[in-house]
Amino acid sequence: MRGRQTLRRDFFCPSVSNTTTTPALTMTTVRGRLIGQCRERFLVARVVGCDLGRMGTPAAVHGMDSGKAGSISAQTFHFGNMQNLNEGGGMLVTIYSPPRTRLAPVAAWIIVFSAMLAVLGCGDQKQQADQLVRAAMTHTKADRQVDAVQSLGRAIALDPSLAEAFYLRGACFTKMQQPQKAMEDLSAATRLKPNWDEAWCALGIAQITSHEAALGVASLSKALQLNSQLQPALEARARGYRELHRTEDEFRDIEELLKLNATHSEALLRRGTLLSGSNSAQAIEDLSNVIRRDRSNSLAWMQRGLCYHRSGDSDRAMADLNIACRLRANDFHPWLERGRILRILKRSDDAISDLSKAAELAPNDFATRLELGRSYLESANLAAAVANLLEAERLSPRDGDLRIAFAQAELVQGNKAAALERLQSLLADEQSLVSSQATAIRISLAELLLESNNIDEAMSHVEQVLELTPTHTDALQIRVALLVKSNRREEAIEDYTQLISSSAALQPDAVTQYFLERGRLHLEGHAWSAAAEDLSKYLAVYPDDVDTLTLRAQAFLAQHDAGHAITDLTLAILHKPTAELYALRGDAFEQFHEPTAALADLQKAISLESDDQALHQKLAERLFQDRQFAKSAMTLDLLAALNAGKLSATQHLLRGRAHLADGNLGGADEDACALAAEASDSVTQADVILLQAMIALGRHDDLEALRLVKNMPEETLPPDALLMYGQTLARQNHTDEAIRIFSNLLNSDPFNTAALLARATVSNNTSDWQAATADASAVLRVIPDDPRALQIKSNSLFQNERFSEALETLDHPALLSRDTNDSRWMRIQCCTELKLTFRELEELNALLGIEPTHHAARMLRAGLLETMGRFDDAIADLSVVLQQNPATLAVITRRGLLNQRLGNALAADVDFTKAIELSPHDGELYYRRGIARHQLGKSDDALHDLEKTIELNSHLADAWYVIGNLEAGRGQLEVAMAAYAKAVEIKPGHAAAWYNRGNLLFNQSKLHQAVDCWTIAITLQPDLFRAYNNRAAAYDRMGQDTEAVADYEKTLELNPNFMRAWDNLAWLLATSANVKVRDPQRAVKLATQACELSEFKDWACLNTLAGCCAENQEFDAAVKWAKQTRAIAPEANHQELDQLVAAYEASLTAIRVTGKPHEGVR
Repeated sequence: MRGRQTLRRDFFCPSVSNTTTTPALTMTTVRGRLIGQCRERFLVARVVGCDLGRMGTPAAVHGMDSGKAGSISAQTFHFGNMQNLNEGGGMLVTIYSPPRTRLAPVAAWIIVFSAMLAVLGCGDQKQQADQLVRAAMTHTKADRQVDAVQSLGRAIALDPSLAEAFYLRGACFTKMQQPQKAMEDLSAATRLKPNWDEAWCALGIAQITSHEAALGVASLSKALQLNSQLQPALEARARGYRELHRTEDEFRDIEELLKLNATHSEALLRRGTLLSGSNSAQAIEDLSNVIRRDRSNSLAWMQRGLCYHRSGDSDRAMADLNIACRLRANDFHPWLERGRILRILKRSDDAISDLSKAAELAPNDFATRLELGRSYLESANLAAAVANLLEAERLSPRDGDLRIAFAQAELVQGNKAAALERLQSLLADEQSLVSSQATAIRISLAELLLESNNIDEAMSHVEQVLELTPTHTDALQIRVALLVKSNRREEAIEDYTQLISSSAALQPDAVTQYFLERGRLHLEGHAWSAAAEDLSKYLAVYPDDVDTLTLRAQAFLAQHDAGHAITDLTLAILHKPTAELYALRGDAFEQFHEPTAALADLQKAISLESDDQALHQKLAERLFQDRQFAKSAMTLDLLAALNAGKLSATQHLLRGRAHLADGNLGGADEDACALAAEASDSVTQADVILLQAMIALGRHDDLEALRLVKNMPEETLPPDALLMYGQTLARQNHTDEAIRIFSNLLNSDPFNTAALLARATVSNNTSDWQAATADASAVLRVIPDDPRALQIKSNSLFQNERFSEALETLDHPALLSRDTNDSRWMRIQCCTELKLTFRELEELNALLGIEPTHHAARMLRAGLLETMGRFDDAIADLSVVLQQNPATLAVITRRGLLNQRLGNALAADVDFTKAIELSPHDGELYYRRGIARHQLGKSDDALHDLEKTIELNSHLADAWYVIGNLEAGRGQLEVAMAAYAKAVEIKPGHAAAWYNRGNLLFNQSKLHQAVDCWTIAITLQPDLFRAYNNRAAAYDRMGQDTEAVADYEKTLELNPNFMRAWDNLAWLLATSANVKVRDPQRAVKLATQACELSEFKDWACLNTLAGCCAENQEFDAAVKWAKQTRAIAPEANHQELDQLVAAYEASLTAIRVTGKPHEGVR
């Protein structure tokens, strides 16, 4: 039987014969038998058959091992030496106990010692000492510490080397709160047994309890040196470091403790407290872990609340402190801390309530009295403030914070001179102050000096504070005020930015005001965008503030964002309808190109302030811009009436232009004469001359007009005249001079859209795409639907390869409404670059519908149709192009390729023949024609073309491949094999050549080589299902049925409709000699599937189905399908099929007679 041996892997677990597990304890016998258990606390195993003569004394006890069983700790001790143990002597005792407390070492050693006394032999004196120790342990268990101490004293007297007795008595003294005596006994224990870690630990704890922290730390360090995982020692040493103010060392021990026990609540609480000032996130996580395990831990709630406060989360801070106050209602600490935070949050009344409660609980606590006094000061309750500050003074008369608070009280009283004198005297003794106190004094001094305009001295104090604390809020606020007074706007803005950053979480209301003030400064500095952004943040909190709405509207207008300005001014008018707001909104409507609304607002403003001459002049200007020239002149007449018949030069000029535009040349001439008779700084001579020239043009006196303008210097020409002059220069191709003139116009008026458009046109014509885009975009910001600007912008964006933006611009309704073929073609090119296939095709159809002879568009559409698989339509387009240009090589070649893909071999032959006539040395064309002629069955002509291809290009692997196919078809197998070899030599990744080479080798029965070729083909092209099928057939012949089945299965996975694979696999499963592979029942199903795919018209598949049915003992079906096979099979196969039918029928008869099939079938 063929098959593959499998490697068997045995997985096993070693048995544990001497260990039993119960829910309470794990019990282990060590070199003996189990003698009992105590579920509450301990289990001791007694050694049976020990040689007591070779046992050691109790002083020879050594800790051997430690481990854990569930939640129970274990220690194993060896009595005697290791040699005795190895020889069968000595004793091992394993003790399991609940998790250790600080007294766990004592309890453990009590049990150890009792075990020793139970098994060890002693002399009379030692035996008496042992009995006394046993009695002492009994007293200790009954909490009779005095009796235990007496018994242990007598035991020590009998055996002064009994370290355990000293240890136990030291433990008793610790319980009796006699640390000095405890230290003496525990010191004796460590002297007698220097390597006893538990004794050193107990000694260290006693020393720290006696306020001998340094000694305690040393003892505990010794204990940890002996046993680095002794948790009670780590706990105690951390407390010792805390008393010594060695925070880093304490933190290190807490970290080690948490490595041993990650859920140690006390350690987590302490680490959270230590990290609260430097790593709030970790601190909060630690404290949260404590709270999750013990929600009644008020200290954890309080500490986490303080952490949240430091990290800026006031809401969570208050929530935690509320719980702490509820849990520790009679402890002043949480009330004090919550009161402090409430005072910082400016909630003075609530702060006073909490601090009063703290003072009630701790009337003599200095910090509480000081905080309460400060809170009363901030709430302007001077009497209560002074009363509490005096009480604080009684408790700590020289405290710096207290003296600062008294100075602040004097300020509240209005006694600035006394406050200033007190603060300066305090600062004179700065060395006696802590940093925070000096800072508070300097802040108060700076405030007083600011009020008295002593800028320099105030700035000096503030700078000293900020040098130490760069984010000090009060200092930054004062410095901002000083900088504003000194007109140092940019520096003030920087300070406001720092204030906003540092106060965002703690003082949201203050931050809102900072945004407003910084916005005002930005407005003063013409930083319009920044101003609008800051004012928006203020308005997000106070949306109806009229003054701020007005400021933001001005910022929007300065940015030419009239829409948002109108929104703000409308809201402001709803709250406060003033002439100023209406006039400003009128300006916004004017900028928004809504002249009707602009005029309406201006008229409304005049109705509110009818005597305001500035509003009348603005109305006249607005009417003029709206081309209501007669009304503009009438408004100026009304203005003259209001002003005793007088107009300014500017008003005369405006009225003269209005008369001129209205055709009232006489009125215009009167205003021009008035201007010429009276000199004015507001109207230039050029303005007057231009008005006169325009009047002359109105009278058709061109010569006079030219005479007037010709002598005017360029710098005196008004914008309109300069614009016309520049456009004339541009038309005459003096582009540099034209751009200079347009740029000069824009320097004086950046929003002169006519000048911007003129300059954009010149830039576009000279291929300066970036400049053209910038100018056109500027025009569109003012006039969003200007078609000329849109056209220039789209062209410039396209030339800069910004196709998405170009297409968006080309899709503007203003351009689509006046669409041109140029615009359509540019949209098509954008779609091509952006791969918007369907949009591109739609645009191409539209363009070719208007302009059928657009050669480039038709070529582009042909390529697009080709990618969409619409080859006939693509060929049609290419044929139209060839009708216009018959000798276009690229188009002919492309059509030939499409014809070839469609199987139009004759048309492809014709196209490639024409192409060869145009380019007779192009090997690729001969190759393509060779393929077409091969498809037409012209093997000799095809071979001739391919040989010509090789002659022109011997490195074309595909040509060698096709030659191989042709030679194989002619029966020249060696030549074909050589051609395939050449193909893969040139191109090792040519999967088809490897595949066909394998086919030839298979036909030559070179099965292993064929398999190798198909394997390479599969590696190169994993979806080549035919290679899997053929390799399966080779495996079948080689007797590797398992591999054959796998390849057939893969073939069907890649191509479920490949009939031949179903057929092949069915035959293999039905006939395999490998019992692991043979499966006639499944073979019938697979053969049926093959027949279904062939619609039961393939006689080979029907024959396979008949054979599978026979192998599955279904002889009725076998006969049926064998007869159907014969009916459609070639005549040459009839005799063999007749024999099969007969054999199947014989088996069917045999089964009916004997119950067994006819032997001949198999």
